[in-house]
Amino acid sequence: MLEVLTGTDDFSKYDYCKKWAKKEGKQFKVFKTKDWQEFEAFLSVLCNKTLFSVDYCCYGDFPEGLSKKKLSILMAFSDTIEQSESNALFIGSEKSIKGLKKGKAFELPKPWKDDEWKVLVKALGLELGLSLSQEQINRLVFDTGPDMWRIHNELSKFAQLSDRKTIEEKTFTDLFYSYMREDLQAFVLAFINRNSTSAMEKLNDILLEYNPIQIIYRLGAIFQLMLKIKLISSKRYFTFNDVRELASKTQTNIPLISQMVGFSFKKNEFKENLSEQYSRLEIEDLIDHILFLEINYKSGEKDFRSEIIGFYNQTRR
Repeated sequence: MLEVLTGTDDFSKYDYCKKWAKKEGKQFKVFKTKDWQEFEAFLSVLCNKTLFSVDYCCYGDFPEGLSKKKLSILMAFSDTIEQSESNALFIGSEKSIKGLKKGKAFELPKPWKDDEWKVLVKALGLELGLSLSQEQINRLVFDTGPDMWRIHNELSKFAQLSDRKTIEEKTFTDLFYSYMREDLQAFVLAFINRNSTSAMEKLNDILLEYNPIQIIYRLGAIFQLMLKIKLISSKRYFTFNDVRELASKTQTNIPLISQMVGFSFKKNEFKENLSEQYSRLEIEDLIDHILFLEINYKSGEKDFRSEIIGFYNQTRR
């Protein structure tokens, strides 16, 4: 048996093959791009069954596909493997590979489609026996990035440590590893602060560390949060109880809300109320502008650096 599993969800391809191997009672073996020489040597093992040989389910994780040379090597063994009743070979590639049978497709939601990611994370949690709160789902989506391997690693950790289906918020916070470095969050908060120009000093470093979609996504999320704050409250000064209520209503963590509305946990410390710097109409216009930032980036017609600087200037008007 020989099939190509297509799509962007590398984790689900791996998980599918592992479960298939267990169901069929075959030994599971994985090769990645860096293991090509080992994989090439193993092809002959799949083709030459002996009296004492093991039945294998082999997964070759080659997301970028195969070069002509590598494909020709695989094709030399393909007929024998495809007709094998004892061994199976799955190739993982984002796109189909000419000459090889196409199997199941595994696609991830686009990085900016939060709701679809939240549904995916909730389902994966339930599969592992975990009933996640909305705040926990949000953290997993926003702070791991669009990466199912990372999300699965975090959920597996909680599944092993939790005696029940739910995870206490304190336990979750203490053990959760945020893959999204705070640099981007700090940059976005500096970016929206009209009383500071420090974001422009960090721009070059941010563009080197993060891809444009991550930056656009974070800007969109922060302005949408600001709009929610405006719709919920017209206050200029906030107590801790106000912050806690806002965090609950917007399903956002308390530290971020406190940064948005200028609440400080330290006495006599002044913090900018970022949401107060914008009117509701300005926020709505800027959210529209972010949509065009995304469209222009995906079209490839405009330089993202100049586009993000133009958007920064727009926030100052």
